[in-house]
Amino acid sequence: MRTPRPGESSPRRSEARLTLWIGLTAFWFFAVFNHGHFIGSDEVAIFEMTRAIAERGELAVPALQHTAPGQDGRRYSFFSPGQSVLALPLYFLGDAAQHVLPLDWRRALRGPPNGYGPYVFGGTLAITAVGFFSTLASAGLIALFFRFERRLGTSRRSALIATGVLATSTYVLLMSTYFLRHASEALCLLGAFFLFFRYKESGQLQLLFWGAGLASLAFLLRVPSAFAAPALGAYLGWAIFVRTQRFGQPLRVLRAALVALIPLALALALHAAWNQARWGNFLGSPMVDQYARLDNPIYIGLTGFLISPGSSVFVYSPLLLLLPWTLPGFFRRWRAEASAVVGLAVFLLLVYSSFNGWEGLWSAPGPRYLFLWTPMLLLSLGPWLDRPGGTRRSVAVGSLALVGLAVQLVSTGVQWGSVPALANYLEFEPRWSFLFVPQYAPVAEMTRLFLAGGPYDPWLIRLAGGWTGFEGQPGLAVSLFVAWSAGLSAGLVAIYREHRRLGAGN
Repeated sequence: MRTPRPGESSPRRSEARLTLWIGLTAFWFFAVFNHGHFIGSDEVAIFEMTRAIAERGELAVPALQHTAPGQDGRRYSFFSPGQSVLALPLYFLGDAAQHVLPLDWRRALRGPPNGYGPYVFGGTLAITAVGFFSTLASAGLIALFFRFERRLGTSRRSALIATGVLATSTYVLLMSTYFLRHASEALCLLGAFFLFFRYKESGQLQLLFWGAGLASLAFLLRVPSAFAAPALGAYLGWAIFVRTQRFGQPLRVLRAALVALIPLALALALHAAWNQARWGNFLGSPMVDQYARLDNPIYIGLTGFLISPGSSVFVYSPLLLLLPWTLPGFFRRWRAEASAVVGLAVFLLLVYSSFNGWEGLWSAPGPRYLFLWTPMLLLSLGPWLDRPGGTRRSVAVGSLALVGLAVQLVSTGVQWGSVPALANYLEFEPRWSFLFVPQYAPVAEMTRLFLAGGPYDPWLIRLAGGWTGFEGQPGLAVSLFVAWSAGLSAGLVAIYREHRRLGAGN
């Protein structure tokens, strides 16, 4: 490798800078689609824990859906407090802005008051700020995906293409606009997989420790993350097997196992403490008790996730249709990694297909319980793009990416909270049956509403039109959009320049 000249960045440092630009540009891109408010009860239940911790130093919340009386008689959310804790800096930022910004700025940024009873969906700067949590998590996911592609030996050009279409044309874009836990969970689990992979290649125990830490954090964010344990655990066992010369050195195996178990033990202890404080039980909780809901006829979930027009993973991430072509080569080059990814995808599909709430209604459109499919399975896309026959591959990727972008634009552009009533979804029985009717599928309904004039949801569009008590500011909205476009262009130019400086062929 060439030695850098004085004043010149090292290749590793330059690649890290490119990754930083990718993350920043992804955040800037996602930000313009932000709602500035919540959509469903899941987001509110998570946010109310953030508010309770910030303002009262406790976990008790108002009587809402997804809450239950705890051991002290007060109400607590079913959900783990992990994301609520991580969102605290954004909450404090929004709260500080409430005290220092001029009144007109506050009224514009917080949007219209929205909610009913104890449910507050919008109208505060704290909600506006916390709404960017998944934007940040999704940007981190995009940057991490690029790094993983590069570590898999993908050329920089193909890695950039795969990363770009992941950000713009898949379910990642839609999930970046919701204060749900799927984006942060995926970031942690993909990060754990990435660090386990690096440990397998290098044998550095600190990578193993931090990978186990991210996997444990995913569990603290969302208890069902434990469904990833069989696949990631098997892969980790293989990585330890490889690094310890087929278990020929038992002390090294024991040391590696202990390093991996320390973060897990800490996470389990913290989870048990949270459970005990809320429910008076170290292990059991209303969330854990939902295992009893794994009684759905599995064929309903399978057909819903795979071929239904309303909730198929291929509708919301059309690039997954390339898997029959991308996976075989990925398996030949990276057999253990491909096996882990496919094993994880199949296991999640079977488990959530058996869940009688498989459709995830009404928090967000799409197959949100299988969100992890998209970044994990599309790791095979970059290596496939490096193979000969690039023109045909580029056409296939470009065509599916355009379809995916259209799906994301209508799905983020229209206010999902209004769709069930406008489309009469509540009249269907069973409640998820509309997902199997093409003309009533969310993408179809939201496309009709998008073309008919809304209701549109991104904050910037609502700023232009105004709301009750706030006159629309179309000039300001256009100016902000121009500034956003300039910032996005600057980010893309920076990525291009870094790529050229590092050598376009590498």
